[in-house]
Amino acid sequence: MCQYNNDLQMYRSSFTIKSNCGLSTAAKEVGAAIVSVYVYPMSDGKNFVFSFTTSSDIDALRHYLSSDFLNYKIYRGKNVVFIQGIKQGHGMINSIISSGGVPLFPFVARGGTESFDFITYRRHLIDEVIDSVSKHNEIAFSSYDSLRNDDILSVLGRKNSVILTKDLTDIERRVIRKAYRSGYFSWPRDYRLDLMVSDFSLSKPTLLYHIRNAERKILSMIMDQN
Repeated sequence: MCQYNNDLQMYRSSFTIKSNCGLSTAAKEVGAAIVSVYVYPMSDGKNFVFSFTTSSDIDALRHYLSSDFLNYKIYRGKNVVFIQGIKQGHGMINSIISSGGVPLFPFVARGGTESFDFITYRRHLIDEVIDSVSKHNEIAFSSYDSLRNDDILSVLGRKNSVILTKDLTDIERRVIRKAYRSGYFSWPRDYRLDLMVSDFSLSKPTLLYHIRNAERKILSMIMDQN
């Protein structure tokens, strides 16, 4: 008999590893994140990967992807470059799935790191995944939070926002997140640049530069879709 639970407890976990794999190295060298929207685990530790990046440096991508991709194809789209191929995995997908977790795409490779998210119904399984991953990888960051049924929609929305913010630098991401959450974009404005100066130890012109740069990158991703 099918059972129904209308108040199921779930957990979302995020972790980032330090990485020198083909994707993260290529992302570093071309100066743009590589976003994997689908990864399928195959036999012998290999993964089928479908990714994209806004970099158009095809020669650099080919050079660095060849370090651990067994075969791949690169397709040039209108605004992005797509990467499809089979690469040697690092155990992340298998660690998540074997512990009963559900991978949340996209995964994001930046210069020297790769970030992953997954959902599980049991809190202790998060520790199992992290322990499994840490056997062969150096974890730079990990966290988790609890979810209820309705939270999953907001989680998926935040995951999609990764695509819009993928080309932001770390400082741009931190500045615009703080500005948004603190009311900088509200009317009337609840958070001013002089408060941000003390929070970030940066000058007003520098902060404004980072905000404007982040806005331009996010808007270009939105407007270029239309």
